[in-house]
Amino acid sequence: MSQLINKFKNLKKLGYPDLPNPNNLKSPLKMSLWVLFVSKEKLDIKELTAKDISKVITEIMEIKVTEKSVTQSLKRAGNKVSVSKRQNKTFYEIMKAGKEYLLSKSNSNNNKINVYYFETESHLQAKEFFLQKY
Repeated sequence: MSQLINKFKNLKKLGYPDLPNPNNLKSPLKMSLWVLFVSKEKLDIKELTAKDISKVITEIMEIKVTEKSVTQSLKRAGNKVSVSKRQNKTFYEIMKAGKEYLLSKSNSNNNKINVYYFETESHLQAKEFFLQKY
């Protein structure tokens, strides 16, 4: 378990520029999906238990979430996660639907501004500008 926490701490030091901002996630489901997403995509850890997930949320995000609330939220996650049982433990893995849900619910586009404007005798034009953080 401490190895998992250390991996997340090292990743936190680097920041999450290409990941959804974990500070914008308010529900146990979204936070749990974020932990599963990061562990799978960035740390090459395919599956985690609810205990692992709650420990990461508590120690890395500094939000107190119990193992029970993680379990309850992931029970309602449907096709967003895959559930497997081995050696009397339940493991969760984020699926494509979970990644899409997480990305749609996060403010991961907070560095973009969409500008819509009209020109005479033409259709609606859309431009996307990227903001630089200073």
